[in-house]
Amino acid sequence: AVIKGQIEASGPIPFREFLRIVHQHPEFGYYSSGVAKVSPDGGIETRTGDFSTHPEKYSPAYGAGIALMLNRIAEANGGIDGIVELGAGNGTLARDTLDALKKLNPSLYESLTYHIVELSPVHVENQRATLRDHLDKVDIRHGDVAKSALPEMQGNYVVISNELFDDLPVTKAVVKNRELQEVYITT
Repeated sequence: AVIKGQIEASGPIPFREFLRIVHQHPEFGYYSSGVAKVSPDGGIETRTGDFSTHPEKYSPAYGAGIALMLNRIAEANGGIDGIVELGAGNGTLARDTLDALKKLNPSLYESLTYHIVELSPVHVENQRATLRDHLDKVDIRHGDVAKSALPEMQGNYVVISNELFDDLPVTKAVVKNRELQEVYITT
């Protein structure tokens, strides 16, 4: 109804706008409304989810691998001031990374802040629950990554993202009569 209403009011919409609505609409978007369910097995055996991500499927090893990488980056660069994760889903990668970093290099763990920028209010709540043991180290920001919900930061930061690009609206084009044309959605 949202897409149809917008098209009826304004005419055809670019494919990227269609994807933005389908994925990110606050009430009906697949990712932002909480409809998307992530489970370690993608719901195959547990029937609890729509898909799986590597941090969920290989928890806690995936986060431990990220912690090892962060430790090496810190050693090579005289430290890091923080981590920025864009689109952290349920917070599993953040939790597992921080758990491993706390054991691997406690002083690095204590010195940094783990920033999360998350579009979905449902995921923000899930992240707070998942990261309950690290809330003093985590800064969770609800907002659009493209509109930079992060505060201005100084220093050395590592930016990570597992599956953010799956959710980004993209422009779709086709070649027609040897000419590139943007695809629009109509009713």
